[in-house]
Amino acid sequence: MPEKILFEDVVADPERFFADPAAVLDDARFSRAQKRRILENWAEDALALMRAEAENMEAKRGEPAAGTLLKRIEEAQRLLE
Repeated sequence: MPEKILFEDVVADPERFFADPAAVLDDARFSRAQKRRILENWAEDALALMRAEAENMEAKRGEPAAGTLLKRIEEAQRLLE
């Protein structure tokens, strides 16, 4: 039986549930406002990662650089508006 996905869990860790920010837009389970909140939280996470990278902490292997991810999140946010 599939595990029920809670909105709060998705907001807390969007990368766990979505491979790409654009995928948030296609998810019919969430309202426009919920999608906006998911993307806003994901953007905050990307900004925190950018600060960490600026302090010479490396991104996880195989993940896009935080700046690239932030651009994709911002594009998804624009498409949502």
